[in-house]
Amino acid sequence: MVCYRLLAISLLLIATKSVCAGDLFNVSEWQSDKKYLQYDTAVFGQKLYFLKQVELEGEERSMQLWFHIDHNVQSLAWNKEKTYQQGNTVLHQGKVYAALWKASSFSPDSENAQDSWLLLGEADLKGPTAKQIMPVQGVITSAREPIVIEISDPHISVLISDYKIKLNPSQDVVLNWDKNVNPKRLIITPTYDWVDGPLEFTISMLDRYGNENQESFQFEVEVNVSIRSIPSALPSKGEAPLSVTFTPTVKTDSAINLYRWDFNGDGQYERTDTVGRNQNHTFTHPGAYKLRLKLPIVRGEKMSVWFK
Repeated sequence: MVCYRLLAISLLLIATKSVCAGDLFNVSEWQSDKKYLQYDTAVFGQKLYFLKQVELEGEERSMQLWFHIDHNVQSLAWNKEKTYQQGNTVLHQGKVYAALWKASSFSPDSENAQDSWLLLGEADLKGPTAKQIMPVQGVITSAREPIVIEISDPHISVLISDYKIKLNPSQDVVLNWDKNVNPKRLIITPTYDWVDGPLEFTISMLDRYGNENQESFQFEVEVNVSIRSIPSALPSKGEAPLSVTFTPTVKTDSAINLYRWDFNGDGQYERTDTVGRNQNHTFTHPGAYKLRLKLPIVRGEKMSVWFK
């Protein structure tokens, strides 16, 4: 078998951004007097290449061709749903790989990928970091006050789907980018009013290179809500057994979760309703009774009203 070495640059170049050889995984410059083997790499003209031995059809000989590796700062994380062309680069598990052929569905680090992917080296990459911008003191004082988080990463992803928010207590939020500032800031707005009390906030982040990171913050929700109730009772007195109709008459700008009724003031709530409707209760024994109406709202219990 006869083997030819050929530097086939003109046929195989793919337009790319020029980078200095020092940035190309410490690969040496191509040397005309050096013997290269299958999948060896070299730098030529400030671009990176790998060597592939190609069998010539119908002949007992092969040709060694150099193929350009399209490595630049736009390399993205490997995606099993995507088809990669020869020379494309991907990032996977902190390493950079180049496709040796039209890449298969094998992940670059799998046992079956040795003839599909070429390991170029470690990727000197860090995952995204998050910095709390608002609330400044960590205290949320209005019902729909947004949380603002600044994201730092040289390979930042602008896809909202690459950012996941977990709250404890659980609550639905909407994420948007603040388009008026740089670096990037995420605005997290609650779908409903914040819930009073401690709030554990965790953000999971994924950048364009597939690097992940997670950071947590602690907030305190202290929302002062105006709420007023003047319940009425008809009739307010009479002979036992006495059937009384109670009307809550609540005034507030906040949504109320429950109406909890304690008809004899013993601390046990005989009736719970999700709507502020009238309540009927029959007092079977003579006496003076103290009614309690408790109004929990979406940010916690805010008010108890006593009525004799």
